[in-house]
Formats: sequence, structure tokens, C-alpha cells
Amino acid sequence: MANEENKNKEVKPEEAQASEGEQLLVTYKQLHDMFGGVKEPYSENFKESVSSVPFAVVDCYGDFCFACELLEPTFNSIAERMPGVEFMRINLTQNFDIQMEMEIFDLPTILFYRYGKLVTKEIGSIDEDTFKEALSLLLYPKE
Repeated sequence: MANEENKNKEVKPEEAQASEGEQLLVTYKQLHDMFGGVKEPYSENFKESVSSVPFAVVDCYGDFCFACELLEPTFNSIAERMPGVEFMRINLTQNFDIQMEMEIFDLPTILFYRYGKLVTKEIGSIDEDTFKEALSLLLYPKE
């Protein structure tokens, strides 16, 4: 019985070492976090998420937002090509507190952070060229 309980336990990614015959369950979110891609922070750790990396780009979207759906492929495509930048998406329909705190009134809104500080924000479904210009400002500041 004890062996059966250990067989299907959920583990942290850093503990994911299975002995022969042992099955480990790793959640989709854990796999996603382990291997990169666009992450979805929670409202409780939003500030920590954007502050814990040098560069972060956050797509603020909402349920039933057509413009948000149009932006998603561009956002994901750029995220795949920019390994040094942390790309995140946060659903403001479910995280209203962040929407109010960040004073975001239009969706989609993309936030660009450098070392936890907001550098710029783009409002609306932007094209790839505009996205790249904003990324350029993030990565190569004009000082």
C-alpha cells in the first residue's frame, strides 16, 4: 500500500528522478516551466515573476477578447525566438487586482520590464514590427 502511494506522487521538477519501475506525475505547468515557453504567473507572484529575471514581457489578455486572440500567435512566435527574455501571459479577467494596480484599461496590453521596472507598454493588437521595436527598447536602452 505504501509503495502504491509513492508510485503516483507529484514531485517538484528538481526532484524528478524515478527509480526503475516508479512512475512520477509531473503537472503540465511544471513541464512548461522546466522547458521554457510562455509562462502564466499568478496574481500572488506577479511582481516576483517580473522582478526575478532581467527581461520580462507580459501579455495582459482577457477572456473573450478577440484582439487578444489575434495577438497570441505573434507573441508566441517571438517568445520562441528570444531565449534571453522571459515571456508571460496573465489573464486579467481572472486577476482583476493586477489590472487595477497596473491601471490597464484596454486589452490586450503588453508590458515590457527590465530588472523589475516597467520600461514601456504597448496597447492593442500590435504587429510584429512594433513588437520588435518595443523589444529593442527593452534590450538596448538609449541612455
